[in-house]
Amino acid sequence: MMGIMIFCEGKNELKFFEKLCEKVNTISTPQTFDGQCLKHSRLKNQQSDKIRDLVGNPDVEVLVKAEGGKSNLKKVVPHFVPTLMNRVEKIILMADTDVNLEESVSDHKTSLMEFNNSIKNRIEQRHKGSKVEIKIGDVVNENQHLIINENYLLDRKGHRKGFFTTVLWKGSLESVSGINEQYSNVDEGLESLLRNDEIVNLFSSLVS
Repeated sequence: MMGIMIFCEGKNELKFFEKLCEKVNTISTPQTFDGQCLKHSRLKNQQSDKIRDLVGNPDVEVLVKAEGGKSNLKKVVPHFVPTLMNRVEKIILMADTDVNLEESVSDHKTSLMEFNNSIKNRIEQRHKGSKVEIKIGDVVNENQHLIINENYLLDRKGHRKGFFTTVLWKGSLESVSGINEQYSNVDEGLESLLRNDEIVNLFSSLVS
């Protein structure tokens, strides 16, 4: 099986996936890579090595890479997505809507579309010589905590060449999990979140 590549915002998302895989035996233990902890001079070589392992090593089935915030995520993803689409089974982008949980459903959808449009514009600009196009898809799943859609890479003839899935936490992973501003209860918050069967089942289907 080709691997699954997950790009996310930060350390808490890495820990979320590690705990998810501990809970669900059918999900392979992920390799994790925290790009924000490395100096720029070392980052390029190490991330290339990790992605090479995902593509070429059958023992590495899931790679989760943290980018150090949503703005970094938007900058990094366009470098990799078009190339990886034909080399891995799934690409997942996970971030936050950064909208208060009490806000309306439309506000979270607006945040999702703005995030995807930013990724779309950066990919198309970076790969304009190849004339690729990103088509933003409809919402495919939504619940109290998450909103999800799929986006498609089209070639110059409009044929689908691959897709990536965007998963946004409503508000943030921290607010959904009840993690405090000091991050002193991260483990407790994530473990509490993973007692929610709807969350576990949804992510199990995404990464298995």
